[in-house]
Amino acid sequence: MLRAFLTTPFRKNWRRYCSLVPDEPVVEYNRKLADAIGQTTIDQKTIEQLERNSLVDFGNEKGIQIVEEAIKFADQLSSVDTEGVEPLWTVLEDSTLFLREDEVTDCGNQELVLSNAAVTEEGYFVSPPGNIPLETKVYDLKKPNSTTSPENAKLDDEKSRADLKDGFASAKSLSGDSLPFGIAFGRKPCRERSDGPLYPENHVKLKQIIFEKPQTSKQLFYRHLQQRKRWWRKFSADPGKFSFSDVMKTGDSFNGEEAQILASFPWGVHQVENVKYTGSGALEQLPVQEQNHFAVVADRKRCLPHMIESSMNLEYGVLTYLLDAYSERKSGRPVLRFHRKLSPYKYGFAAGAVSSAVGQELYDMSRMICLDLKKEGLSCLFPSPQEFGKKSLEMQLTKNDALGICYTVVLNDKSLTSGLCGLYNRETTIQEQTHISKLAEYCVLIMKNY
Repeated sequence: MLRAFLTTPFRKNWRRYCSLVPDEPVVEYNRKLADAIGQTTIDQKTIEQLERNSLVDFGNEKGIQIVEEAIKFADQLSSVDTEGVEPLWTVLEDSTLFLREDEVTDCGNQELVLSNAAVTEEGYFVSPPGNIPLETKVYDLKKPNSTTSPENAKLDDEKSRADLKDGFASAKSLSGDSLPFGIAFGRKPCRERSDGPLYPENHVKLKQIIFEKPQTSKQLFYRHLQQRKRWWRKFSADPGKFSFSDVMKTGDSFNGEEAQILASFPWGVHQVENVKYTGSGALEQLPVQEQNHFAVVADRKRCLPHMIESSMNLEYGVLTYLLDAYSERKSGRPVLRFHRKLSPYKYGFAAGAVSSAVGQELYDMSRMICLDLKKEGLSCLFPSPQEFGKKSLEMQLTKNDALGICYTVVLNDKSLTSGLCGLYNRETTIQEQTHISKLAEYCVLIMKNY
């Protein structure tokens, strides 16, 4: 009945009488009043702040005009006479909002307040991707910093320049000579000292360089910084450990900016990646002949592309994920909570203490299941004949947890007659039951949907 009523021609009139929202959008405003207030102009510093807040490019006349018109429209509120008008407590005209006394009632219990949040970071609620910090701090490369180990890499190294030149030519060709494009490469093991006790001196350095148009390079830098943080969080057992520092001036001749991806642990904060915006400053320091090699056409103009660099230490990144994965259960049992994509072994096998004859049959069955899973591309750890079917099930599960194995196939003497087995989940410690004939298909589905 209600649906029939709402679908009648009377619905339009009913909405008109019951709603204060106009049927048509209001696009005009009081131009006389706006002209009396005066024209609002925006300087370059304000434009930069707006671009950083919204990640939207205002660097053109039309964009600035739209922003100025919006501010001019909102400025009409300043001319409204509110003398003697009491503040509005609620937007519900026919309801009363009862106010309590302005007293603190949560007793400063931060944990209780944050328990309502789906995601938290550093004691704050995490909303959708936020703004880039407006404040920029001058970064002094001579000042020691225990949380960072930045590079002062320049293109004066002949080998680096040659590698960059070759990689740029290949990437430019593959992208059809259109920006943006990028290159990634790894350096052979090198030595580099650091104040960090966990920082390996001998390591492989990985670097990614993105070439972008000058007009949109700054926005891409901030967006790339957010993406790199999300990448580190994606494979983490505790995503809240990873954050990025303030965007800081590099202090070099490039007049660029940089920020670090940080991992927070109980003993301190570690830098895992450095993201740097150099603009075209690094390329402008090259000889003119080499500059021509890097020149591109952007918006019908020939120019040097702006560069965004991401660099990290391979061994340090692996060590970070190892430390991130380590935890202990309430019983004190150690467990490596690797992401399923990073776990070296996805599946293991275990069987409690049984007789020798039954243990041998279960061992043969486990090897058969293991081969089936490997055929599906799933990495498995062959059961140990010294432990499988001889030691307690709890001891074997504890060992697999310490090895970071995601799932453990649990067999028992009933598996030989019923064909049923258990699948122990490292994260939940719950063991679900499935049939051996469908185990391989189910295991593939688990990894595929993760």
